[in-house]
Parts: sequence; structure tokens; C-alpha cells
Amino acid sequence: MSDGPHFSLNLRRRWKKMAEACDNEASSLAECSAALSDALAADFQQEHGYEVVGHLRDALIGEQGQLFPDIDIDSIRGHVAGNDLADRCVDYIDMASVEGGSLNERTIELGCARALEERTNRNARSIEEHYIRESKVERSQHMSEKLQKLINTIPFLQIARELIDPKRSGWKTKRTKQTDLDVGPGL
Repeated sequence: MSDGPHFSLNLRRRWKKMAEACDNEASSLAECSAALSDALAADFQQEHGYEVVGHLRDALIGEQGQLFPDIDIDSIRGHVAGNDLADRCVDYIDMASVEGGSLNERTIELGCARALEERTNRNARSIEEHYIRESKVERSQHMSEKLQKLINTIPFLQIARELIDPKRSGWKTKRTKQTDLDVGPGL
């Protein structure tokens, strides 16, 4: 008996759980979306995304609440060296601030959302390629179609807002497993 192609996938544990949920035909898009959100939140936390946002907020709003016109993005980039997601957040925040003309909360949200979307697309390609190599054609096509539907429906900006909101601690807690017999897949 095999554990499935997601078992040998060379990604982090939460991404494997997301692949497992997408592979299961009984899983709804909402369940897959929750698993994807958990994977993104785990990556954001593990790769110091909170530090990036914290440094930018500290630089953006001083102790007296005044905005500083010039923020040294390169010094912030030095704090997160070696963390791909955090580095991409800084890059996209920098691009959004150039496009928007200033650095503010909206550009931080947009930059983080773009970095999360890029991470999702990259890992989705890895999952698709892995399923093509490790499973049957029908199963890999099902995975590809479900991932595309998922990516097209996931609200990256909303996820970014929830992740960078300092008052929200729900992302740092582990999602509970459904154990009630009456709880099942949606019909």
C-alpha cells in the first residue's frame, strides 16, 4: 500500500498536507483553500515574514506616529537574508512603493500578497511536476485542475492582510482536526 505521491514530495509538511487535500476527490475547494492558507502562514512565519513587516512598520511609523520619507529597504533586506519568502516580500513591497509613490500599509499588504502568490505558484508547479512523475495521468490531471481552480479562487490580498495584522494570532495556532462523526465533506 502506498501513501500517495504527496508523501515523497520534496516540500514542507504543510504543503504536503495541502497536496494530500487537493489529491482527495472528496475534498472541497474550501478545505484545500484552508490547507493552502495554513501552508502559506507556516512559510511566512518560518521565513521571518513577520520580521519584515515589523521592521517596515517600525521604519514607516516612528515613536510619535510621523512618517519618515526615506526608508532604507536594503538594511531591512539584510535582516532577512537567506529567507526566500521574506526577501521576495521586501522586493515586492519595494516595487509596490515605487508604483504607488509611497510606502504605506497598502503597499506592505500588496507586496506580501504578491510574494505569497509567487510562492503558491512555484510550489504548485513543483506539486504538478511531482504528480506527473509519480502517479497516473488521470491523477496528475486531476491535481493540476484542482490546483488551478484553487489558485484562481484564493484571495491572496486577504491572506496577506490577515498574516500581517499584529492583532491576529489565529495563524500562529495549529488548525484543529475534525473528529466529530457528524462532520463530513460538504454535499
